[in-house]
Amino acid sequence: MLFRVEVRQAEIEFTPSAFRPRVKKRFITRDREAGHDRLDKDYFAEDLVYNEHQFCRRFRMRRHLFLRIVEALRNHSKYFQVRCDATRMHALTPLTKYTATMKMLAYSIMTDCVDEYLKIGASTTLECMKNFALGVIEVFGMLESIGCMH
Repeated sequence: MLFRVEVRQAEIEFTPSAFRPRVKKRFITRDREAGHDRLDKDYFAEDLVYNEHQFCRRFRMRRHLFLRIVEALRNHSKYFQVRCDATRMHALTPLTKYTATMKMLAYSIMTDCVDEYLKIGASTTLECMKNFALGVIEVFGMLESIGCMH
């Protein structure tokens, strides 16, 4: 009898997703352009809010290195280029995608923290991180330089 109960519980747990009720994902309208404008005004505009020292403290690197990496990724990967989405609106900028990644790496923060400042969803932030890692390895050859690839 106990065996039958356990088998039945296993059947319920491993029921194919087609039989489970679908939960509709809630769409959140984010003002991506405002997130980029805030980022640009704070760190990259002529009349910026935060100086070089504050930039270094927050991103763990100098601004010129930060921008060099953004440019290298933009030139290498289509993911880090400015594109339009399905609604013909500008998608996230390379600067915004890279900043989201660097904030997560520099502070070991969760994706939700990035959303509050840059207006990027969690799944997009993780996608940025994945593309950043692949791009850095391809552009700068990190694995070859430390002897991990033959």
